[in-house]
Amino acid sequence: MSECDPDKKTDDSQGRCCAFPFEYGGRTYDSCTKVAHSRLWCSLNKVYKGQWANCVNPCTNNPCQNGGVCTVTGDDSYSCKCADGYYGHSCEKVSPCKSLPCKNGGTCTMTGPDSFSCTCTEEFEGDTCEKRLPCPPGKKTDDAKGRCCVFPFEYGGKTYNSCTKVAHSRLWCSFDKVYKGQWANCVDECASSPCKNGASCKITQDGYSCQPCPAGWGGKNCDKDIDYCQSSPCKNGGQCVDQSQGYICNCMDGYRGENCEEVDWKSAGCFKEHKRKTTRALRYKFATVRGKKLNIDDVLDKCKVAAEKKGFKIFGIRSRNRCFTTSDGKVQDFDKYGVSSKCEINDNGHGVGMKLANFVYTRL
Repeated sequence: MSECDPDKKTDDSQGRCCAFPFEYGGRTYDSCTKVAHSRLWCSLNKVYKGQWANCVNPCTNNPCQNGGVCTVTGDDSYSCKCADGYYGHSCEKVSPCKSLPCKNGGTCTMTGPDSFSCTCTEEFEGDTCEKRLPCPPGKKTDDAKGRCCVFPFEYGGKTYNSCTKVAHSRLWCSFDKVYKGQWANCVDECASSPCKNGASCKITQDGYSCQPCPAGWGGKNCDKDIDYCQSSPCKNGGQCVDQSQGYICNCMDGYRGENCEEVDWKSAGCFKEHKRKTTRALRYKFATVRGKKLNIDDVLDKCKVAAEKKGFKIFGIRSRNRCFTTSDGKVQDFDKYGVSSKCEINDNGHGVGMKLANFVYTRL
């Protein structure tokens, strides 16, 4: 006798198999039954003639727990389709999603024996979708729970893609795709005119913004008087004066520039120099300006930069392109040999000395 199929096995001593479908008491059965018996049984004939046996297969005793459905997969094997909230070979384990941890319509997915993740709806975030997100622009309401407008929504047979005043004195919206009595007034962030001093209010993802703030004003609502001097922009002791569109710096003597950042060198004039090096007024050479077709301002700029780096208070330009200073870089005795006429001077009052003549510059 051939082996019975897994779903047709019986405890018949002769090894006979269930005959499916079979007819019993005027009714047809395609699987084992408990009718008129305490255990699952089947007929051994197509039409029941008193020949029967108890069914024997892996699913006979319903090994699938917690409402799981058993399916025979082999002679001695089975699989269980578990009910929601259970898992395991026989649905014996409780899923972490069984307790419905995901709130506000979030979908729970089991990620391990004791772990899960939630996929939140667009209005919520957080590990369990517990945090309601701020309503996006155009969907904000005065609802105490922070619920947002649902667009489009259907009301009275008509579809609305934005807030409406239909049947109400204020703009309102529905919380459901099809109106079910749940509604709230719409909130326009710009309705209260929060932007001051002529700034324009614009709806943004975070609420509203005031654009642009007029000169001299700042803050979210353009209502904060800006103190342009707060950052102390004036250098070297300069005094800052706040104005409506910025600031100005009143510089100390010896400095200039927008922020008093530039050293103000003054032209002292053209003076004679001694022939003997050891007795010269300006005998320390600290730079030579090289290049073709150099003009007076080119030489002056290079000498100034070099003198400022070394902290000198005085320098002179001699032999047209050479920068000299006193022994200690301080202002002293530069005019002791008298005024000279051997300097070349431009329209800006800047000059360079020729041989044995210094055109001198000083600063405080």
